[in-house]
Amino acid sequence: MKHRINLKKKKYPDVIKGKYPEGHWYRKSFDDNENEIYYEDSLGNTRSTQYDKNNNKIFEETNSGHWEKWEYDNNGNRIYYETDGVYWEKWRCDKNGRIVYEEDSTGYWVKRGYDNNGNEIYYETINGVRTDMLL
Repeated sequence: MKHRINLKKKKYPDVIKGKYPEGHWYRKSFDDNENEIYYEDSLGNTRSTQYDKNNNKIFEETNSGHWEKWEYDNNGNRIYYETDGVYWEKWRCDKNGRIVYEEDSTGYWVKRGYDNNGNEIYYETINGVRTDMLL
């Protein structure tokens, strides 16, 4: 009896090379999950990207020193974002993945409320003003 091995056919090869209309070249590398993990071009630009086990982007850095970082909760909802160590955003989600609170490094924040059908029914901002939604 022959055994069949089911291999996942990758949409992309490990490396893609190409050219821009202006004649510049680029090269992209991918992981086994088809996430782009490295980019470089003939202008000297590079970008490295990391992903978690759920294929969520968790870190990206360019050769200019710019970086971005993401964090996710156990349900895959993005709960944190930071860039270059100077700006960040945080989110809190309910059990259905809806954002119930968000804030950023400037001090801005928003609280959100939902009805039993998942419709947003109000939001309240840093200035203490509550806005009720018309359904």
